[in-house]
Amino acid sequence: MIPSLYTATLLGLLVTTSGLRCPKCLRWQGNCRGEVETCAPGQNVCVIHELDLNRVMRAAVRTGCMLLQTCNLLPRDNAAGLTGSTFCCTTDLCTSKSYIHTSARPPEQLPCQTCVGNATTCGPDNPTVSCLSPEAQCLQLSRGLLPGEQGDTVYKACGEPGPAEELLAIAAGPDLTYVHAQRCRGAGCNNGSFVEVPRGKPNGKLCYSCRETGEGECNHQQLQTITCMGAMDMCVKAQSTDQNNPGTLLRGCGSPDLCRPWQPLARLLLPSDPQIHCCNPQEIALPNMMQEDRGEGEYMPTIGVDLNIATL
Repeated sequence: MIPSLYTATLLGLLVTTSGLRCPKCLRWQGNCRGEVETCAPGQNVCVIHELDLNRVMRAAVRTGCMLLQTCNLLPRDNAAGLTGSTFCCTTDLCTSKSYIHTSARPPEQLPCQTCVGNATTCGPDNPTVSCLSPEAQCLQLSRGLLPGEQGDTVYKACGEPGPAEELLAIAAGPDLTYVHAQRCRGAGCNNGSFVEVPRGKPNGKLCYSCRETGEGECNHQQLQTITCMGAMDMCVKAQSTDQNNPGTLLRGCGSPDLCRPWQPLARLLLPSDPQIHCCNPQEIALPNMMQEDRGEGEYMPTIGVDLNIATL
């Protein structure tokens, strides 16, 4: 018999008032000491949330307490290229059979710390998962979101091979958004803490800056200039790929890592899936950057970086 809505609601209330307990790690994970979280008032479900990002990371796992409404709405964040699965349950120490692993980890598989959340919930000592690929590296990744955007800001997981460190950053006026990735090769070596990426000191570069909100901020008549800071020494423009709503979404100073072709991390930086154009402000005068909008010339040199990784 299917429980009535009244019964389900009552069970949720009972769980809320009785102090639900949720596992903070899964038995098959390494570095799992059986930690249990007692849920705060209002948190009425246990969650297991696993995320992958193509060509970047696998098996970033979040466990613990959560609101039922939040758990049911946990995004896969397809706009940012994140896919995965979510399991929510309402009984003490509950889990899912699909997350129960009985086989031991082969000794040649690299164990890496795993978590999803923020700098507070993802500390230096997290459970580990076994990386399936022999080329895998441990990854820790943090990101700063633009004002008004929401999402997780810290991930630890098995990572695809890549540079030891990458910084994708864009400053547009007072706003800064970034993705900072660090990779290492060693058991559980992604055990660092996370700090916000600073803008740095002025680097002598100057770029046009805007962030379009629908009020015409990126029209060439409205453009302002900003002094570039730190590693952000490229001028960048994010162009909409929506044929029904074309136009410039954002201009500002950007870091060189953002301008590399086929940069899979860029979807975490600008999940609206734009096309990024980059130029070196040392090689182009500021007035020429506006010629593209006015139809008076070309914006050169330009690197078109298609952020749509669905076809990769």
